[in-house]
Amino acid sequence: MSKKKKQKKSNIPIQTLARPRLEKILTRYQQGELDGDEYIAAIETLITEISREAILEALIGLLDGADNERKDALMVAIPKLGDETSTKHLWQLVRRSKLSMGAKMTALVILKQMGEDVDLDNPGEYFSWRDIKQADLDEVASMGRFGLHAIIKELQKMDNPDDVEAIMFQFEDITKAGGADAIQVIAEDLIKMGDAAAADMLAAIAATTTYANIRKTARKGLLKLSGQNVFPQTASIKALLEERFYAAYCTDPAHPWQQQIAILFERGSNLVQALVFLLDFGHPWQGAIKDFFPTHSMTPRQFQREFIDSANRHEVEQRQVPYHRARKFILDALEANRKYKVKLPPEYHQFQAMVERRIVDPSPQTLAYAAEVDAQTEDEWGELTGEPIRGLEIIGPKGERMPVMALGDPNDDVFEDEIDDFNGLLAEVADYYDGLQNKLDEHGEYILPYDWLVDYLNARYEQGIEVDELNDYWLDLSDFLSYLDEGYDTPPTLADIQGYHLSEFITEFWDDNIEEELSPEERGEVVNAICDLYNYLAEQKHLLAKVARRVSEAAESIFEKPGQLTPIPRLES
Repeated sequence: MSKKKKQKKSNIPIQTLARPRLEKILTRYQQGELDGDEYIAAIETLITEISREAILEALIGLLDGADNERKDALMVAIPKLGDETSTKHLWQLVRRSKLSMGAKMTALVILKQMGEDVDLDNPGEYFSWRDIKQADLDEVASMGRFGLHAIIKELQKMDNPDDVEAIMFQFEDITKAGGADAIQVIAEDLIKMGDAAAADMLAAIAATTTYANIRKTARKGLLKLSGQNVFPQTASIKALLEERFYAAYCTDPAHPWQQQIAILFERGSNLVQALVFLLDFGHPWQGAIKDFFPTHSMTPRQFQREFIDSANRHEVEQRQVPYHRARKFILDALEANRKYKVKLPPEYHQFQAMVERRIVDPSPQTLAYAAEVDAQTEDEWGELTGEPIRGLEIIGPKGERMPVMALGDPNDDVFEDEIDDFNGLLAEVADYYDGLQNKLDEHGEYILPYDWLVDYLNARYEQGIEVDELNDYWLDLSDFLSYLDEGYDTPPTLADIQGYHLSEFITEFWDDNIEEELSPEERGEVVNAICDLYNYLAEQKHLLAKVARRVSEAAESIFEKPGQLTPIPRLES
């Protein structure tokens, strides 16, 4: 008796069939094989077989870029699909998904057809300008649907000059499709507009563009508008134009291997931002810029605590130097990048306009004010005596000089720096726990057991997470632990943490107790550190998987809406 051959089960997810099957129904309707009722019935059957969400996403995909005839055919079905489940899913796609901007705009059109209150003339209500990606726009003219006023309105919402720059860097990146000429046209249009909103946009362009000729046009436009008594009005934008040198710090200029330079500019009321450069004197950099990043805006006290004091604790001494000396370090390093054909880090190109206006090609006013500050600044490193010895030079068999090698002196701990840094982090954790004797439970354990935390940090370190990032994780976790300590007579266990605990920590407790001001997105990174710890503890069976899921779902709920927090109310007892 022969065995019946088993039919092989398809591994293709049924959701992937949504678009081709919907397209087949659409084609039959366009060719007259189905009338209107049959067309709608066929789509409803497809929804039952696959899922409403998959069909809606397929609908968006077919609409995005469709010709007018196909759009008309698809629009016939849309009003019939507009129940509460459909509209809720579409709003989620608009606000939270990684769909292209074109697809999200299509989803808005669908919502409008379903009877939702959507203002298609003002998409800025639904999207941040920073969400727009180059791939979504074939040419600069495509931005016309957003309109200059929509961009300006987005800029004017920003309270922080950092956020203004982020939008403008994205704006320039998008307009590169049309080159400098595209921004030139925009700048000229703004001058013709001649109102305060135009002045705001011109000021933002003047402060952030990497094109020297555009910067010149924008400044001329601002001068022309000022003659008409029209000036920028948004404080965060004005802060970019009014920034001025504050201070500069660096590590030992005679160090054989590396040097860090931080040049601070004052922007706005009691806020500074640093441009931080790392120079490397080993091969192949030979004094070129190896790494670069701009800090977020912070108070001078925060900078002192987070950069100067923190570096000194790790025996990386930072001292103050005049602007002209710090600037020369950077200009010489840029020349080394050019001379030795060393690529600049991608972050440098991203924030090139910022570096140029402050260091490479500062205005006469910037240089004059910096000179005034320098006159009152002591060079804490003093003048070098002779040329510093950089690394170890190898002499070839014919007496020729070989490339500088990144080898340490036998007495130098350069190879142990990273491990020492990680051990230093673990030492800080141990010190923290040593101070908790009065906060242990009857089992001698803290809210987060010491061994669990150390195992977590070791696991992430072994996965390649940088020590600086792990230190940020620990600082965020220690702040959360402080919230639990201070907010409750008997702190909840890790397994008892609810959504409202996360919500209270990142809103009320943070605002009242943590000096550092963070945007919603940055606060999301803090909560991500907590979620990452929970996921690890669940993997190690220290906590139930459902506990980690509950924490992650709470985090998603808090940060559901871009650019804002949605608090979770405390449960009624």
